[in-house]
Amino acid sequence: MSTTDAQTEGSLALRPQEVSTSAPANQNGGDSSTRQGVLEALQRIAPLYTVEHLGKLAPGPLQALIASIDSAQTPTSIKAALRSLRPVEITTQHLDLIESIGDTWGRAVVRKTKGATVASEEGQKIIEQHVLRKLRQLFNDVILFDLQHGTKTSGYIPEEMYTEFANTAPGLFANEGKNVEHGVRHRASLTSILKIAIDQGVTIHGEHKIKPENITVYDSGCGTGKPGIMARLSYDFEEVIGLDYFEAVLELARENIKTLGLSGIRVENADLQIYNDFGKKGSEAGPAEERKGNAILAYNPADETVIEPYARNILASGIPSTFAYIKPLHADCFPLEKNGWHLETEVKSPDEDSQLNIYSCNMP
Repeated sequence: MSTTDAQTEGSLALRPQEVSTSAPANQNGGDSSTRQGVLEALQRIAPLYTVEHLGKLAPGPLQALIASIDSAQTPTSIKAALRSLRPVEITTQHLDLIESIGDTWGRAVVRKTKGATVASEEGQKIIEQHVLRKLRQLFNDVILFDLQHGTKTSGYIPEEMYTEFANTAPGLFANEGKNVEHGVRHRASLTSILKIAIDQGVTIHGEHKIKPENITVYDSGCGTGKPGIMARLSYDFEEVIGLDYFEAVLELARENIKTLGLSGIRVENADLQIYNDFGKKGSEAGPAEERKGNAILAYNPADETVIEPYARNILASGIPSTFAYIKPLHADCFPLEKNGWHLETEVKSPDEDSQLNIYSCNMP
């Protein structure tokens, strides 16, 4: 087992990929009324996933930064621009933005800052130590990916909107929305921790002579598709499959895949609690080119009601698998050693969103 400190700032360098011009197929198999419901939901959530929307929420220097950065600029200039943000420029609207999309730690910092008032000496000290880091992380680890790729992954869906859709249109969800209450509302994964998760998964499989081209990636709770897209851009995996219970966000994921012209990646409407289509084992004892493996990516998609049976089904598949669990709030769903799960890597951070446990099972 290895332990690593998470990096909250860093550039994204992805390997160029040959792409196809064909659009991904729409996987939604519902009737026309369900399809209409998906389109209506899409009209409401799509604007939430644009960089422009976040720019409106982030006044002053961060908004100017969003407007000024383009894909031609170097990581050095981006870091310099991020460092140019000053505590005195932070407003309560910036704090509101962090509070709305942040993790528990981020929200606690915001409450503490507001309690001290932004303008006070104590408030400025908190901003300098913590709030600026969160704003830089928001830009560097979330917004920058979309600016570089022309995708729409940076936003988030308010919890009340999820609840509304679940109550009024359960047909938009897999398994008739039976596990909506156990799911976590979607928001973008952090680029830096995703890169570690993807690379470490490949390394662990490689140690067991399983090549990337024989690995299927399952982006679990994929939302608008960023983790799976990053995986597909980074390695020549056999296939990347995005799974999410909300059909409307899958439409955005398909749009993002089409924007990049990617092949070998698809998304499907699925309830992780009952999902068990993990493919065939291949040859464990044969040559390396015949060995198959699965790499699971999961950014806190649900509570233990869903995670525990999902992990159990992965283990029961018998296929060599890694499970990269970002923000591992329900790590107790992986009973180690006695039931076949092994903790391979642990990334520690004061930020919940930058914590990562990577487990393995069924390795030859």
